[in-house]
Amino acid sequence: MIVHCYSSHKSSNPDTQRRQLVAEMTWVKQPWQTVPVEDSHLPRLFPEHTVRLPYVKDLFNTGSDKLSDADILVFTNSDICVANNCCLRIAEAMQLNDATYAFRRDFYHALREPLPDRDIEKGVHYPGSDLFAFRVGWWRAYRDAYPDMVFAREAWDCTLRVLIEQTCPNKPVSLPDLIYHERHANGWEASNLRYTLAGQKHNLGLARGFLVQRGFKPSEFGVK
Repeated sequence: MIVHCYSSHKSSNPDTQRRQLVAEMTWVKQPWQTVPVEDSHLPRLFPEHTVRLPYVKDLFNTGSDKLSDADILVFTNSDICVANNCCLRIAEAMQLNDATYAFRRDFYHALREPLPDRDIEKGVHYPGSDLFAFRVGWWRAYRDAYPDMVFAREAWDCTLRVLIEQTCPNKPVSLPDLIYHERHANGWEASNLRYTLAGQKHNLGLARGFLVQRGFKPSEFGVK
């Protein structure tokens, strides 16, 4: 079984609604079961001013709670579009490793319908990853090694990539040109927010320690 989960938030912003709708148009083509994870399903939330942010571990634990070790959990952001052959490529990757991930391609114009798979590579490579897939048994074996990162803030993805790369022997682990996205402001990249938001401070502090412990310089991942 392949289950796709995502952090579900109802937005009043028309552009956000449109991006999410286009993403969902690509999801329904996949032979997976999609499970939205509501904040109310989670045991805790990280407080940051007027918002409350999920913890990545809680999202994964909730999404996989009723699954067997052999089942595959796929996690994406709520506005991430996937290629038509997404599920097939993930299933193939799971024959070699117990986890995989994908960097996204960004498009700097409004997306109003899914793109043909052949056009995904025309997007701009983005150094962040917005799709992760793993056998549930892999997550249960290694989740305690993953720092307690907050979702929707910096570095939760690069630390997870490192964990996957270091525990999956068959290279390459990542899946190219699998996902794409309409570029938009993300709420933390602005210079006046990147090092002042509580979630940013939380994630960057954990990422620095994790990356050094794993033999990397945080600056290799843009972490300061």
